[in-house]
Amino acid sequence: MGLRGKSRKVEAPSLTLRKAISTALVAVIIVIVIVAAAGGYFYYVSINHQKSLTTLQIGSSTSTTVGGLVAIAQAEGFFAKEGINASITYFQSGAAETNAIASGQIPLGISGATPFLGMVTGGVPVVLIATAYKPTATHFLIVNKNLNITSPQQLEGLKLGLPFGSDAQYLTYAFLKLYNIPVSKVQLVNLQPAQLVTAYKQGQIDGISFLWVPPVRQAIQSVPSTILAQNNESFFNNGVQPLNLTHYGAIFTRTDWLKQNQQVAINFLKAMYMAVQFVNNPSNYNKSISDIAAAIGATDSSVAADFSGLVFQISITPAVAQAYQNEVNIMYSAGVFKASVNVSSYIDTNLLSQVSSSLVSYQGGYAG
Repeated sequence: MGLRGKSRKVEAPSLTLRKAISTALVAVIIVIVIVAAAGGYFYYVSINHQKSLTTLQIGSSTSTTVGGLVAIAQAEGFFAKEGINASITYFQSGAAETNAIASGQIPLGISGATPFLGMVTGGVPVVLIATAYKPTATHFLIVNKNLNITSPQQLEGLKLGLPFGSDAQYLTYAFLKLYNIPVSKVQLVNLQPAQLVTAYKQGQIDGISFLWVPPVRQAIQSVPSTILAQNNESFFNNGVQPLNLTHYGAIFTRTDWLKQNQQVAINFLKAMYMAVQFVNNPSNYNKSISDIAAAIGATDSSVAADFSGLVFQISITPAVAQAYQNEVNIMYSAGVFKASVNVSSYIDTNLLSQVSSSLVSYQGGYAG
């Protein structure tokens, strides 16, 4: 009859096998649910963590000194760790940064001493909350080598370029006063850093007065130059004479913003303190350089060359207050600052004390 009429008997799975299959299916479903839930949880945590960050607009500069710490704090995640979403604007000069802060566009800034003190004496509502750095050899007075300048008095009649409203202006006035050279005897030309380098290359100016790095290094590389002085010493007649032109970078905020955002300011300072500890660890040397170079648009080699000429620090000491007061006195007597103030009244030591009491050895007079 062939195959017709015959049937194949298919046996049902044994009870044991059915239980095993059922158990496996349940396990798979549980795993899927756990993974989905975990993924949803981590997504939820990630989104909510991002939402919890406080956006902070920060003004800084494309110099190694001013832009250094804030660049490291951003690149190494210290701001995020302290709950801050930092939005950093790197200005080409202190004057441009001053305008943004004075107009209220940016509530917190890092600059040289002169832009901060210019705002204080100009009536802008700002207060110092920490220093950012102490430069020793970061600003250079240079002239064309062909001029054969060997004494300070030979600067009379020369045309020197510098950015007004910056530390270069204070250092220039202090230097001229130190050597009893009337400001009126030197032609001071107000140019921004990039303009200075171009004007120097084209012979429109005889030298550049206390411009900072890295642009001053570009000028030196472009034109055979004689370095006459830097922050802490001068080099006339092939000698070395110490200069007492100490100044400190400033971290400051608008007072109206600070009244409503004290905790944000404290968290910002905590992140900056982490950056100080990071940069001062020799094992982080190369990473610190690359972080800064990437942020300010410089080469690693130029930033590395600048490191020996500065100390990154956030602190408030009697020496800091005295240096700021000395600058106010000199710039006011020269007619650059329109008012003379007691700098202590514009120093808030309370915030930095909450980061670490070891960072503060001076009692500021800001009342809040």
